[in-house]
Amino acid sequence: MKREAEPAGIAETAAATPRHPTCESCGRERSDVALGDNGAHVCARCRRVHAFIAAAHSVLSTLAFVFVLFYLMPHLVASVAPAHVLAPLISERAARQRSIGVQMLVFYLSLVLAVPVHEGAHALCARALGFTVTQVDIGSGRVVFKRKLAGTTVVVRAVPLGGMTRWKGGAASVTPAKRAAVAFAGPLSNLLLAGACWAAHPYAPYIAIPAACANLLTFAVNILPAPHSPWSKTANDGWQILTNLGKSHAATSAARAGC
Repeated sequence: MKREAEPAGIAETAAATPRHPTCESCGRERSDVALGDNGAHVCARCRRVHAFIAAAHSVLSTLAFVFVLFYLMPHLVASVAPAHVLAPLISERAARQRSIGVQMLVFYLSLVLAVPVHEGAHALCARALGFTVTQVDIGSGRVVFKRKLAGTTVVVRAVPLGGMTRWKGGAASVTPAKRAAVAFAGPLSNLLLAGACWAAHPYAPYIAIPAACANLLTFAVNILPAPHSPWSKTANDGWQILTNLGKSHAATSAARAGC
């Protein structure tokens, strides 16, 4: 029995229709695409890759914390300010113990203060690029303070580590390059603050060096790519910078090829 040929329009429509949903990470049509932990529809392969990267980020962040707290910071303080300079009237051992307590306190306080600096830099950069900042979360867990300031909802949570800045395009066009710039503003602010604290170490080493180390650690943890964070279920700054720069490069290459 002879089969009739399908009309050209129907054949073209069927060919243009994707057989499977598209993975938002690799961009390929896959039958195993499902909703991932960060709210994106990704394939099973990308979910495994994302889980591996998230685990590697956790391990590297822990190692960085241990290295900075137990080796780098004490080594730097000891090299620029021996314990006997604290007070000539007390023993060197007592002076060393007192200096360690001061360093630890300043280190943890600096980690807490690094969060609003980080999120504030995100918000300021987003506004400078013409975006609307809707909410700034400082910390994680239970809400202890919530107020609207200059059109932005500021939320302070019980655990003073972690945070997130929510923004939308508004009147400005949202491009991958601008998204990357907003993501990079947070880690950059901590890196600059670490440099400023280090510049002040000749005058107050027991305060400046722990503060510099805390901000350097905050920079490192945020610049290391991770597909999602346990607090916000969204990709961290490093991942957003990496993916958006890749999209920006691809768009630029496509535009040049089109010309």
